[in-house]
Amino acid sequence: MSDRAEKKKEIQDAIKNIVEAKGSARVTNKRDKEVRYMLWIDKELMKKVKLKALEEETTVKDLIEYSLKTFLKDFE
Repeated sequence: MSDRAEKKKEIQDAIKNIVEAKGSARVTNKRDKEVRYMLWIDKELMKKVKLKALEEETTVKDLIEYSLKTFLKDFE
């Protein structure tokens, strides 16, 4: 085997080991309690949400989460 082929194999093995290690070790963080959800939203509404987030010095994500939680509390 050439030096280049050996180096390529070493790199592939190293990547494989990293991927296997990450798959077996459970890392807990904030994202473990979240899911990704994509939806289509009216452009003007999104502009208003972004503007409100800027005014409140928060993220769009946090503003939407807060709004949904507040909205859903009304139904409890």
